[in-house]
Amino acid sequence: MKTSLSRPPQPLEQPYRQAARELTARLVVNGCLAVFALVSLVRLGVQTLADHAYLHSLNAQVVAATQQVQALKTQVNTYTDPQKKRSVMEQLTDRVETGQIPIYLPK
Repeated sequence: MKTSLSRPPQPLEQPYRQAARELTARLVVNGCLAVFALVSLVRLGVQTLADHAYLHSLNAQVVAATQQVQALKTQVNTYTDPQKKRSVMEQLTDRVETGQIPIYLPK
């Protein structure tokens, strides 16, 4: 008489257990991958919002710098315009053309 401590598995029971283990392992791996993908998407969304806010502030700075450049260009053009030479000279200094008498008004 043969004695064994464990019962040999029935022929139909073994393939089902193996398939169940394989399916469980696949579900666990896919679940982990799905969690990692969701975490990455959330991080990407947060980073995208931060980038949009930074780009918005840069755009505001560019607009302000463009306005300053335009104002400086206008000022330079005024100071270097030969037709406005006399009026610029009078505005910036106390000098007047020869033959004119300066008039000073009290403040």
